[in-house]
Amino acid sequence: MLKGKVYDENKNPVSNLTIRFVSLGEITTTSSGEFEFEVPADISFTEIELKDKNWSIISPLDNRLPIPTDEKFTSKIFVVFSNNNEDEAANSLLVKIEAIEKLLKEIDSSDLKANQLLEKLTEKFSENYNFSKEDFLKAVASKQMREKLYSGISINLSGYILALKDVKSIFNDYQTLALEDEAALNELIKYVNKYNDLFVELNNKKFDNYNGIETHWNNPAYAEEYLQLVNYAIDEIHKPYILRLNETIVNMNKINRGIVSDEDEVEELKEQIKSELKSIIKDLEVRLPILDKRIEAILLKLKDKVRGVI
Repeated sequence: MLKGKVYDENKNPVSNLTIRFVSLGEITTTSSGEFEFEVPADISFTEIELKDKNWSIISPLDNRLPIPTDEKFTSKIFVVFSNNNEDEAANSLLVKIEAIEKLLKEIDSSDLKANQLLEKLTEKFSENYNFSKEDFLKAVASKQMREKLYSGISINLSGYILALKDVKSIFNDYQTLALEDEAALNELIKYVNKYNDLFVELNNKKFDNYNGIETHWNNPAYAEEYLQLVNYAIDEIHKPYILRLNETIVNMNKINRGIVSDEDEVEELKEQIKSELKSIIKDLEVRLPILDKRIEAILLKLKDKVRGVI
């Protein structure tokens, strides 16, 4: 009995992947990426291939899987996902190159067979796509920067819009209670503080991200779209509305702590706060969907080009 487990290049188990054992049959991995396959007792290895051509085997390098004598031993197969159409051919090859590089860092880097294959793939890429070695290395470095930048931009923008929605919702739900209850007011403050942290990051990194997009995506239009989006968040949402919410918290605190104690003044201040919040929330309900769509649009554009190298 041959026992095995299939991993991707990040060492995550790959489920529901059908492996063909040439001349012997096929089997599909479980939800945990495992498989068990009955093999004849007289063979020492089997050639394997994948039914889904969007996946490629990166280890074993020659697609020949040794059959261990110990049936308790679990064989490991490493695969990588890469689209198989012509438009993605260059990037598919690059994915395989990077996957092998990643595995080489975790195994004996003196593995001659692995290094030879890596060198051959790199040469093939350079020849097929008319890249010099220097151009290739620059392209790979730029791609790695795109991945790093996209991750940071995506986390920040997604976190920011979520925090913004949470602030609007919490003020809408707690505005009356927060005028009477300090715990409710503290809940508002907690959400505003979370928002403020994400806003500071958004504001502080906007020019670095702008330059990074322009350089590593080689697309000034994307960079400008990102910058305009951030400016919209700052000038059309943060300054005119969130800063006013901060002022309402100050006034709520005056009521909660008895800083304003005259009954008539308290009632007047409460009505002022309610009116202010009603106006702010109404306007945010218009502007948040606009910002949300702009964030979704730029992230889709950036993500589409993250994997590309040429």
